[in-house]
Amino acid sequence: MTNSERAFLALSETLNFTRAADKIFITQQGISEHIKKLEEDYGTTLVIRKPKVQLTPAGEVLRDMLLRQEAMDRDVRQTISEINSGDAGEVSIGISVSRVRAFAADIIIRYHIAHPHVKIHLYSDITMKLESMLLDNKLDGIIAVNAVPHRNLQKELLFQDPVYLAVPDHIARERTGDATTVDIADYADLPFIRDLSDSTTSFLEGVFAKGDRRLAPVILEAYKRGCYFDGWEECFKYDTWMQVFEDLGIDPKFYCQRPIGLDEVTPWSHMDYGVTHEYLVREYNKALAAQTTQPCNRACHGCGANHLLGGPCFDYSQNLV
Repeated sequence: MTNSERAFLALSETLNFTRAADKIFITQQGISEHIKKLEEDYGTTLVIRKPKVQLTPAGEVLRDMLLRQEAMDRDVRQTISEINSGDAGEVSIGISVSRVRAFAADIIIRYHIAHPHVKIHLYSDITMKLESMLLDNKLDGIIAVNAVPHRNLQKELLFQDPVYLAVPDHIARERTGDATTVDIADYADLPFIRDLSDSTTSFLEGVFAKGDRRLAPVILEAYKRGCYFDGWEECFKYDTWMQVFEDLGIDPKFYCQRPIGLDEVTPWSHMDYGVTHEYLVREYNKALAAQTTQPCNRACHGCGANHLLGGPCFDYSQNLV
């Protein structure tokens, strides 16, 4: 905003040349010269001097525009200040698809509470892909495990996740004695039991895949009890889900284990993903009969997906392998 515009705003507020001059610490003559200059620039009268000071219609328009500009200038300065101090703007964070996600969720929540005006974009992928995106300036930072050192990246250790080995006492005494830490290589010859935590996720998926509207209260109540981010195994609260089923008097095993007819309407029946129900039934029966289906690039089997493409999926006049 120019000095002449500031002088005009002061006069529009006070409607008095003397008070306007005092307001911006210049002489009354200085106010008059600034107003005259603006009127010459715009080619119109902005201020009526006698019998009393008042703005012309053009002056009122200019005053309103300058006030909006002044407010916008303040907002811009405040926003830039907040960005420089980390209190506003946007940030893109990558999170590796591993156990780090539960820890990262806590960090992001605390950051959002401390900086509520910062918009956070989250991306989930393997560490290698996230590092590549970071080097390409597509991300501002990543939270990952086993990140590879790079001269253009700065790395900071956020946490260490201990791994515990569970073996019978006699084997532990025989191989490591009273040591509190072990070398996993000392146990490489032993069979290990794989973590079957995914089975609980699959069970719940089976429940809702075969469920009906009676499960809606279960979903709502589980949400109220803190069941968020269930796709992340670190945040999956299986015991809470089972308690909700019990409290609402619903047996999840009934849904997961019950057989369903091929003509039954399922929770996903309303979805149109191209492949027809008839084709799925036909393939199911062929699987039961141990019959195979040739790949799509060799022959079309009429699954229905070609309707999504508006034509054949492949050019069968070509020799496709």
